[in-house]
Amino acid sequence: MNDQQVTDHQNTAANSTADTAATGSTAPQTWHRQAGPNDSQLLVRELTCANFMQAIELINQVAQLAEAADHHPDLHLTSYKQLRIELSSHHAGHIVTERDHRLAVQIEALLDRRE
Repeated sequence: MNDQQVTDHQNTAANSTADTAATGSTAPQTWHRQAGPNDSQLLVRELTCANFMQAIELINQVAQLAEAADHHPDLHLTSYKQLRIELSSHHAGHIVTERDHRLAVQIEALLDRRE
């Protein structure tokens, strides 16, 4: 990925096959499920970008995917290049649904193209 390297923080996360109404799909292995506040569920991906500008570029690319899917993740940028992406279906009571899994797959494909 040349100077636009992204480092995974969760390469070996176990995936849950649970989803709403038993769809049985899973997110890419680089994503992990996590309990959120107030009994919510999150599908999370953590990365370290090469620099601040790459992190902002990635946030904008994820935003375009999210807008096209009409499904908007929480995006957290800390320490100028640490990016955390949290997916949860707000309309379904803040649980992980098939929509979250689909967007995670799209985001992962974006990351693969950036390498």
